[in-house]
Amino acid sequence: CPSEACSRWGGAKVFASHTSSAQPQSWGKFCRLSANSGPVCRGTTKYKTDIYMECDRSITTDDSKPVFQQSMSRGCTKVLFWSSPYACHSERTSCTHTAGDKFFDFTPLQANPGEMAWKTQHNGDEYYVNLCGSIPDFTGCDPETAVCLHTSKGGWLNIGMTSTQEIIGTTDDHIQIKFSGRHKCRDATSHVTIDMSCGLSGLTLDRNDENLCTYEFLWSTPYACHVEDTIQKWTKCEDQLKSNEYDGLVFLPNKLKSSDGMSVVEGDSAQRTFHVSLCGGNSHCTHGSSVCYTNSSGLTTNVATSSLQTIMTQGTSMWIQMNSTDGFSHAIVNVECVDDSADVSRAETMEFVKVTTSTAGSERHTFYHFNMWTKKGCSFSTPTTAPYTPTNHHKSTDNGGDHSGGSGSSGSGGTSSTVVALLVTLVVLMVAAIFLGFIFYKKERRDRFINLFKNKSSEPVKYEKLPMTLTEETSLLEEGSSGSEHGEGSGEEEGEGGGGEGGKRRPRD
Repeated sequence: CPSEACSRWGGAKVFASHTSSAQPQSWGKFCRLSANSGPVCRGTTKYKTDIYMECDRSITTDDSKPVFQQSMSRGCTKVLFWSSPYACHSERTSCTHTAGDKFFDFTPLQANPGEMAWKTQHNGDEYYVNLCGSIPDFTGCDPETAVCLHTSKGGWLNIGMTSTQEIIGTTDDHIQIKFSGRHKCRDATSHVTIDMSCGLSGLTLDRNDENLCTYEFLWSTPYACHVEDTIQKWTKCEDQLKSNEYDGLVFLPNKLKSSDGMSVVEGDSAQRTFHVSLCGGNSHCTHGSSVCYTNSSGLTTNVATSSLQTIMTQGTSMWIQMNSTDGFSHAIVNVECVDDSADVSRAETMEFVKVTTSTAGSERHTFYHFNMWTKKGCSFSTPTTAPYTPTNHHKSTDNGGDHSGGSGSSGSGGTSSTVVALLVTLVVLMVAAIFLGFIFYKKERRDRFINLFKNKSSEPVKYEKLPMTLTEETSLLEEGSSGSEHGEGSGEEEGEGGGGEGGKRRPRD
């Protein structure tokens, strides 16, 4: 059927309405779509089709179809009803949560239309996440999807819908955001749990069970911080910032200061080139700004200045947020320390991650996210209290702060050998304990085991007479029987009667 709406009855076309359509109109609980300019129906009247779209979120499959309802205007207007989740109003999910006297605001993490959603990768699969709205439609995700899975085989699965969002406060610094989706595994509907926690590690997939249709993510971000002692904060670039987790790791943000900064191209499109300088001004920017970008026309726009900044450290990461003087523009650089045992080729490099925006009333904030790896901005020494054991986060460059950490401190080789030796010792002790338990469980085994370790006696060995054979024992019995008969005939006491020694019993050895 070449037209937008048509029907067939007995193989004959009854009506057709071509693709010149009017704008959708709100009609009570329906959204009415009108397709006009069909062929002539009667006189000058042309065929027309009205499709009444009704929101139905209970439909979890994508095969819903319009249903013919009636004909109007003497058969020239055809009316169809169509129930579909795509007819539902676009809902912006909540990005804030209050737990007691704690207020959490995740709006800087939201992806607005036209922006790339947060992405993390696992075993070849790509997961797109938007906490505060649907994922942009330039992915393969359906409308109203908050969490979408792009499988390694090329399929797209809607595993979390925006309308199902639920925010739960578990502890002061721990928030869970839950979604359910249309995708089904066997008889189960997909469920997504995102654990928001205070930190700098970004978004990662923790575990998934495709049989049960459950997906669990970890999102470690400063926007989930409210307990002061879980993360260290500064407002100035100091000479040394000690790690609160690893005794032996010191951050050196002042060594990252450069008047030229680092130039980073925005994605593959190369529409903008960002110039980022930490802890000081940038020669590419104006008015003392530290971060700015240049568009394809050569126009430079200031983003933020390091004079208005917050520095946070946790583990092996340093998170630097710089703000503009008007407070509406922000640059966020997630710096990861690497050492000689890590991929040093990534040291002193930076990449552009994404842009996010948040709107509060008439105020619109823009956040520019970057990842950076550094060797000179950190100092590793032999740990004295806690070994440096970096986490292998950030496998995707679109991971919103995700980046690969180093593989250890300069003393990591000796630490590894010590750990191996301890493990071997524990295994040997466990085997010995099991063996002794088996030996001493029964008294007979215990006595035999103890006798193995008794001192050998120096006294001469006493040999006992070997037991007689069966033939010797039989002869002796016959001899004794004969002597007994002689003793009875003489009437004397046993042992003294006739026959002398024949009447005596020979003691048995």
